[in-house]
Amino acid sequence: AFLLNRSSDLSKKKVTVSELSGMRLIVSFKNTVTRQALGELFHRHQIPFKIEYEIDNKAMIRAMVEKNIGIGFSCSMDVSREVAAGTLIAHKIEGEHLYRDIVLIHHRDKEFSPSLKSFIEFLKERSETKEI
Repeated sequence: AFLLNRSSDLSKKKVTVSELSGMRLIVSFKNTVTRQALGELFHRHQIPFKIEYEIDNKAMIRAMVEKNIGIGFSCSMDVSREVAAGTLIAHKIEGEHLYRDIVLIHHRDKEFSPSLKSFIEFLKERSETKEI
């Protein structure tokens, strides 16, 4: 999802990748999964994008979007409190589904702990509904 200030006009319409290219983008550093997915998205559509701010702190990105400095990008789960409180809007990009790959590696001779079993069930449930 991309993050908008609650007063943004973009929240009322469908937004395509090409419409995002001219906006002030507030993104995380290059080595993060979110930033890599964003780069791949623009590259896939062959659309240039200009990064206005590169921030290594999710809370700072959210605060900058709340102050209407630009738009940010984040996993929906990371901003669920702000969205519920109405301080931010998490908006989808029309025709796109951004996701994270999660890989679990374990030793075949080790038994899963109860907490790890719960975590795996959580991931399975979320992956089926695409809500991670």
